[in-house]
Amino acid sequence: MAMSDPMTTAMSEALEECLEFACDRLRSGRRQKPVVLHSVRILFRLWDYGYGDAHLLMAALLHDVIEDSQTSIEEIESRFGPSVAALVSSVTFDPRLEYGPERYTELFERCVRQGQSAAILKCADILDNSFYFEQAPSAERTQELFRKTAVFLQMSRPLIGRERVWRDLWKQCQAGESGVKSFHPS
Repeated sequence: MAMSDPMTTAMSEALEECLEFACDRLRSGRRQKPVVLHSVRILFRLWDYGYGDAHLLMAALLHDVIEDSQTSIEEIESRFGPSVAALVSSVTFDPRLEYGPERYTELFERCVRQGQSAAILKCADILDNSFYFEQAPSAERTQELFRKTAVFLQMSRPLIGRERVWRDLWKQCQAGESGVKSFHPS
């Protein structure tokens, strides 16, 4: 994909509104990790890769808000529109499912069904997180993270396997643990 055109004033304003919203909601959120900087890194990575779609970039900033705060998808939709809400929803875990392989598989399947933008967003999210896999509390947890990533790579490959973000995630995991080393794209 070609480099994005210069960001318009309208897009800058929309992204700033998303960032302010995310900061406000995540400040009083459920997690004790720096999710706002994670979201900003994803935004810039997507922009650097040439993804200039405003809805995708807005969703990048908001993708953790549902899981990490008391915000509802309806609030996202009323404030930022149905396209952004659909992307955020597609990368948000179903809270009815317990932590485990089913939860991740369901999420990854939903991303792929939602389409290329959702899969690209989830891929960028996992890529940013992958730089911290080695900091997991145990070797077993690190292996689990790489195995989940391998599942995502396999599921998303037909849809986004030629995208730079997918290839970079694959390379990052190749440099990491053996959980992905048995999977080789052609």
